[in-house]
Amino acid sequence: MKKYKNKGFTLVELMVAIVLGLLIVAAATQLFITGQVSLNLQKAMADIQDNSNFGISYISSDLRKANYNAEKPLVTSTTKFGGIVIADTNFPSDLTSRPAATLLTSNASQSATGKLTDTASDQLTIQYYVAEDTVDCEGNNVVANSMIVQRYFIDGSDLKCDAGFYPFTKPTEKGTDGVVLPYVLNGLNANAQTIIKNVEYMRILLAVSDDNAAAGTGTGNQSALPVDAIAQKNLRYISINNYPTSGTLPRIRGIQLGLLMKANDSVSSSKELEDKNKATFRVLDQDVSLVTKDKKFLHQVVTQTIALRNALGASS
Repeated sequence: MKKYKNKGFTLVELMVAIVLGLLIVAAATQLFITGQVSLNLQKAMADIQDNSNFGISYISSDLRKANYNAEKPLVTSTTKFGGIVIADTNFPSDLTSRPAATLLTSNASQSATGKLTDTASDQLTIQYYVAEDTVDCEGNNVVANSMIVQRYFIDGSDLKCDAGFYPFTKPTEKGTDGVVLPYVLNGLNANAQTIIKNVEYMRILLAVSDDNAAAGTGTGNQSALPVDAIAQKNLRYISINNYPTSGTLPRIRGIQLGLLMKANDSVSSSKELEDKNKATFRVLDQDVSLVTKDKKFLHQVVTQTIALRNALGASS
């Protein structure tokens, strides 16, 4: 009878097999983790792009309406019905219940409470004429022949829009009490709605030029023709607080909008992301730092330049 011996792995062979198995499992786990981190990072970038694209497109659409049916096809701080509301003089002189200066376009106007960067965000206030019944950014119904006033500002980590409206022409009809209806601005600073979530900083620059339009020639649509016939002279971008309050006022031709966006969801903590969030972010001409140097949320700067179509004037 033939005898068979039982054979198996030696201790060394078993240890080698275990080590090889652990290496393969570790490599597979590392690939999975790396893939998951990459997926989360791409999703975070997609969230930022989706939020910013939708929100900025919405804001840009309203900005392009600014200055429609204004006194002149140009914007300065003295233009009646001017599309960019920098000063009280952009409203009709006989309008009552006027907005406070804190509700106008201003530099670093954000309250220190809830501020998420070391620099306060800017505020942009616009107005535009509507020839038909419509709705404002809060969803309120606005009747035809009205001026809509919209204020964009940062509240916590949200970019919000606050809206109001007033009649384009001063009312002459009387109410049920026999008194002429008031010429007032209604609704502003009451029920702001979120336009873009997770915006930690907003910077506004004005595109201006020295066209000397105030001394221009012509009437009607030609009233913005510069006296020296030089269009868009010394075109440049300035901050809101650098816009002069007296003397020759430059024309505002466009708006440059810069946002520091934060992703909706966190990604895996990494040294690169931590270092990026510790550094400063360049938002247009301003360097800003995060108050909370978090390690797991992606931040990205998004910018957009919008021409004011109704403020280009005859000189263009």
